[in-house]
Amino acid sequence: MESRLCQKEVFYLQCFIYLILFSGCAPYKHPVSDYVKFPHLALTAEETRYFEESQQKAASHWLYRIIPRHRSQIYWYDLGHWLAWACFGNDEHGLFGEAHLPLFNPQQSIGIGKAFAWTLRNPLHNFCYYVIGSAGRINDEFTILKMNRKSIQTFQYSPVAKTVFGGRFTSFYFGVHNYKPLISIRLAYGSCWKSDFYIGWRDQGNFGIKFLPLTKVSLAVWENLSYTD
Repeated sequence: MESRLCQKEVFYLQCFIYLILFSGCAPYKHPVSDYVKFPHLALTAEETRYFEESQQKAASHWLYRIIPRHRSQIYWYDLGHWLAWACFGNDEHGLFGEAHLPLFNPQQSIGIGKAFAWTLRNPLHNFCYYVIGSAGRINDEFTILKMNRKSIQTFQYSPVAKTVFGGRFTSFYFGVHNYKPLISIRLAYGSCWKSDFYIGWRDQGNFGIKFLPLTKVSLAVWENLSYTD
């Protein structure tokens, strides 16, 4: 019985791999070159040149024949490309992080190694953002409990989600974003160091897990939000 179950699992895995590999034969609606982005932040001339060149090189890489650059490229019936997109794709920044700012490993050339490193940093990006998440649209927020060193808030609704952590320093947050839960804990050690943890659906609608045992407290405005503590 166990042997049969094992054989079935191997068979389904092989079918999944073959489906993704042969999906490279299916056409796209739009070429990858249509998704080259231009920097919206202040970059040096050298950084701007690298940003543009890396995207152009990435657009011509053979890996994009198997894994789409963006979901809008895929025909509705193209199951192979949909599976590859959901499991390995990254709509926002590309397979190699070529559209990410700050620049991702600028010393490393576009290739399998860089794609693997970027995927390890952002595993299942499209799956968490668009398959089980609701990124790309406005998410509302219902705060069940939010605590920091200056205030406690309960049962508050906002039509636009904006909370991941309850404060810049020690805080607790529990709420729902577009009917999906999020819990976060931040522990501050003085004014310079902190621990961060969250699990659930963030304000952007994507599912995520974060655990940083020790990191520096940022004095900059985090995600364009001004904390009250």
